[in-house]
Amino acid sequence: MRLEILKRTHPMKTVNVEPNQTLFDLALQHYGTVEALHEILSNNPDLENDPAALIALGVDMLQRGVFRLDVAVRPGFRLKIDETSKLIEDNVLKKINNSITTYKTWQELSPKSRRQ
Repeated sequence: MRLEILKRTHPMKTVNVEPNQTLFDLALQHYGTVEALHEILSNNPDLENDPAALIALGVDMLQRGVFRLDVAVRPGFRLKIDETSKLIEDNVLKKINNSITTYKTWQELSPKSRRQ
């Protein structure tokens, strides 16, 4: 008798990440909760931060393979969202049709940059 492990497939929706969106923004926008961070990371193992955001924060670009949750995702990244997720069913009260963006660089937040 031969045992075969069948990979469970879920219908995945693909969305393009917009500039300045963090993983927290994307979790809220598409799942309605930041509890979806683990699920998004699992469904998108090749997730990348925005190189420009990392440079603006002074993060060493040689640290490849390290994804930072609090830094913007690379714009244009094609993110896979599991539309059958229990998290969506439990948390979405109203669908959000526009993008959520909360990320700002430290330069944008500094008083000096606001005066210019």
